[in-house]
Amino acid sequence: MRRTIDASQVIEPTVPLGSILPPDVRPPHREPFSESRHREDIMFVLNIEDAHIGSEPISDRFQYLLTTVDPCGTHVETYYPVKWFYEGAGDRYARDVGDIPASVLVNDAAVFDITDLERPLGPGDLIRNGKHIRKGDSVILRSGFNRGWEDPGLGKSSPMNAYKQRHGLTAEGARWLTDQEAKVCALDFRQPEDPEYKWELPSHKQLHTNDVLIVEDIAHLDQISQERVVLVIGAPIKGRHLTGGPARIVAIEGWGTKDVKVLDLTHIMGRYPARAQPARPLGSRRHAESSEWSSFNRAEYVFFDIGMQGLADLVGPQYMRLSTRAGTHMVNPYSADAQGASPLYGDIADIPAERLVGPGSLVDLSDVGAGDFIDAAALEGRLDNVRAGDWVVLRTGHADWHQGSRDGTSVLAESPKLTTEAIARLAAMGARGIISDISAATSLDRRREVESALHEHNMLFVAGARRLWLLRKDRFLAAALPLRVRGLVHSPAHVFLIEDWKDDSWL
Repeated sequence: MRRTIDASQVIEPTVPLGSILPPDVRPPHREPFSESRHREDIMFVLNIEDAHIGSEPISDRFQYLLTTVDPCGTHVETYYPVKWFYEGAGDRYARDVGDIPASVLVNDAAVFDITDLERPLGPGDLIRNGKHIRKGDSVILRSGFNRGWEDPGLGKSSPMNAYKQRHGLTAEGARWLTDQEAKVCALDFRQPEDPEYKWELPSHKQLHTNDVLIVEDIAHLDQISQERVVLVIGAPIKGRHLTGGPARIVAIEGWGTKDVKVLDLTHIMGRYPARAQPARPLGSRRHAESSEWSSFNRAEYVFFDIGMQGLADLVGPQYMRLSTRAGTHMVNPYSADAQGASPLYGDIADIPAERLVGPGSLVDLSDVGAGDFIDAAALEGRLDNVRAGDWVVLRTGHADWHQGSRDGTSVLAESPKLTTEAIARLAAMGARGIISDISAATSLDRRREVESALHEHNMLFVAGARRLWLLRKDRFLAAALPLRVRGLVHSPAHVFLIEDWKDDSWL
């Protein structure tokens, strides 16, 4: 039996608009969708705005990210507001990405090989290809269709192929999946619709109104060698009032054995094809900490008209703009030496999945006080369970205590802070990285020093984790999944801590 803890914060909108705009508020107009229009900028690439804190941008660097919530590369999609879609079926509103249960996001999955079928799938096709499915599984449909765009939007292939799909689900096929109580429908093509009926969305309606999470355009399914895997769906942009968003998907083969294999099922995304904006300072150091917190934990949402009489634009109902250090986020640490400065990895997209997923060990530091330093002495006698290759999870309780606070000065000032000595001590144990519920690795004036220590010891760092108090075991599997975006230095991350209650000796 597995028990999964979603240790990620929900990013709150700057203005709590909700999933449906009030009747007296009109969303910004957007031109109707046209298949003849070039969609590369919408589907697979993002706009990245460089920024930094203070006057020295190197190790203080972060970015703003502007993205559509759907579609954007490999992405998740929950209910669209059924008041607008499906003739009001179910009479309910959209479900937040931030509210998807961990039991849906981390689940056993049955892989359906449909590479020999180039047509919409009915119940008979699914029955013949899915004899290994179990009630409550997630479902992965492997067609091989999107093998043509390995790194889309970056000049290697044309994402317009996505709209030429022949695969899909008939309404009856979608109903068969819901009869199996499927939790997720993940596919390596553009959408689950029978192309003949893509404007009516019958398969979306059947899946959404039966609580099935849709994951579109997953990648590299030819690397899966088993019929059953554990599917881990990280939605790093885990925002309140979002009905979808870019995702990081991995599959785990060999669960419960020492031969666990982690496969990345996510397309790489990249910058919007335009000249990057120059870096700009967030503000003076005198008030940077307060400005930093208000920027880092909020996202700006922009709504546009998706049509009250039907689907006027297939992209989805929202754009969002957020800091790459928003909420629970991964730091790709910079060095700072005489030769210049460089990140541990060229960018977030270069971090391999097997580095992001691995065994984890808990270090309880709940007795560390507000604003105190986590040094080597604080770790003394608490590392007995740490093994080489572990994610070390440092639990202080800080993020849970301050969740929802807008007082940036106190949140950052009262956060415990790492020291270079503590980093060296964990590196000596062979740690692959640190996951913690502190707000940042350290204060702004020491960030360069601490990030350089992380870089020197080849360690990733995840800040702002939550709900670590739910852990019941000292050892578990940890998955820290950032966005897979070319050009990102740091990234929002979705963190899962997975306890195995049947047999955890392999951990």
